[in-house]
Amino acid sequence: MAQPDGLALNRSDLRDEIARFMSFGTYTQATTQSQRDINAFIRRGLRQFYNPQPMPGDTQSHTWSFLQPWAALSTVANTQAYSLPAQYGGLVGDITFSAEKSKSPIENVGEANFRRIQSEDPDKKGRPSVCCVMPKDAADTEYPDNPTAFTLHMWPTPDAVYALEYKYVAIQGDEEDSPNATFLGGVQHSETILISCLSIAEEYAETPSTRYRESFMVRLSASIMLDRRMNTPDNFGPNLDRSDIRGQYRKHSTDYTVSYFDIDGNQVGP
Repeated sequence: MAQPDGLALNRSDLRDEIARFMSFGTYTQATTQSQRDINAFIRRGLRQFYNPQPMPGDTQSHTWSFLQPWAALSTVANTQAYSLPAQYGGLVGDITFSAEKSKSPIENVGEANFRRIQSEDPDKKGRPSVCCVMPKDAADTEYPDNPTAFTLHMWPTPDAVYALEYKYVAIQGDEEDSPNATFLGGVQHSETILISCLSIAEEYAETPSTRYRESFMVRLSASIMLDRRMNTPDNFGPNLDRSDIRGQYRKHSTDYTVSYFDIDGNQVGP
């Protein structure tokens, strides 16, 4: 039976592909400086793929589903701030109580709103209801001492241990140097990653061209469409029209009596 990752691009394959394109032979045949160049092309190519430019018709860049993991967090009584993972790059949605699904989630309100809400009762303790993310700042200085790390702040300050879970955008690194190491995205996006790195390499070729740059945009569009198709539900549930229902869905419904008068001031309606 075929291996599910049998067609995945690994680092050795990618290095050799770039080496052949640059007329170095294989990666191991290239000079030390050429090997450094190849690895630099790979880093740039990965950054280009993992953080793509907005496609025509889109107002923002695509966020890959495989770069949005779930994480767990347990609060500590009387502790308001919590360090987020080193690869944290943004919160997706709100934070939920993993063991208490019926409880309202902790709403991510942003720093300005969080400070405003917190200022109303800064010492309040209880089940957290709102949160925000701020750059980590261990020292009270003009700039964050570690602007690439982040801290989660919650209000009210947790009064007990709460099991939480949240989804976030992960920043992809390039720490794995093993020749057999594969890249996030797997088989489905391996060709796009390859073309991305080659599009960087062609900028430094003896005869620069845009052949791979153009191919990359086509491959990137295909990868984005695939990622969206695989992670978009077939439907969003029933579309119920509750416009004529009072109570829970029309809490502010009010009845009015309207009277009608003619031009001389005589009432002609109820």
